Amino acid sequence: MDVGTGLTLLGSARLIEKLLGPTAEYIGGGIKEFAEKRTQNIQAIFTNAVEKLGDKINKPGAVPPKVLKEIMTSGSYADDPITTEYFGGVLASSRSESSRDDRGSSLMALLGRLSTYQIRTHYIIYHLIKLLHDGTDHNIGEARCRNELEIYIPFEVYVQGMDFNPEEINKIEPILEHVIFGLQKESLIEDDFKFGALELMKSYFSNLQKPGIILQPSALGVELFLWAYGKADLIYQDYLKTTTIFPINGNIKIIPGSRVTKQKNRFTVPQP
Repeated sequence: MDVGTGLTLLGSARLIEKLLGPTAEYIGGGIKEFAEKRTQNIQAIFTNAVEKLGDKINKPGAVPPKVLKEIMTSGSYADDPITTEYFGGVLASSRSESSRDDRGSSLMALLGRLSTYQIRTHYIIYHLIKLLHDGTDHNIGEARCRNELEIYIPFEVYVQGMDFNPEEINKIEPILEHVIFGLQKESLIEDDFKFGALELMKSYFSNLQKPGIILQPSALGVELFLWAYGKADLIYQDYLKTTTIFPINGNIKIIPGSRVTKQKNRFTVPQP
């Protein structure tokens, strides 16, 4: 089977060649051996990437082969809508005129190590930080400023956003341990976090009324969030600018209740 036939199996061959550039040549007859569901998952990722690129897809560019490799392996098994958003966003962000710019391959490998629970939690966390601190002038590149971006998420807000079914609710504690310690291990949140029952939360902040999670963003966590939205051209400081918009996927419901934990010591971003 030639390259063209392999591309056709994934959708519009012309559009995929436009998206991937010369890297499209790496898609060959092997794609025929994929299960139908894997092919559909890759199609969904490509479609998501094209949507995120918008008019940018008409500009010259290509996707590094190492990025495509992760799509064809880990991405082909991703059938959760938020996971598709992440793979599609990093794919879109990876399209560049520079042949050696393969930064996206490290983020793709990271996504391959994360569970669906961890990716969805990352999505919720960084939307909440954006919502609660939008327009502030914290320097994401400084640890002391990331500390000031700490937020509290009540369990009820988290559960609603995760859309847990009854079986998952019954094992929420081990799921949460897996998620939070996993995100910390991958440096997607800072090391100083807390979660648990109300008594534990009140030992840190006496005015809290509900059990929940307290955590701080990390630089890598912000970077992954930007790339997941196809915004690799932005820097950390753009994350909290009111002009930077991150539409929330319709599969995620974020209810009120989360809040900042620290109101003082707003740091100004140093001027160049």
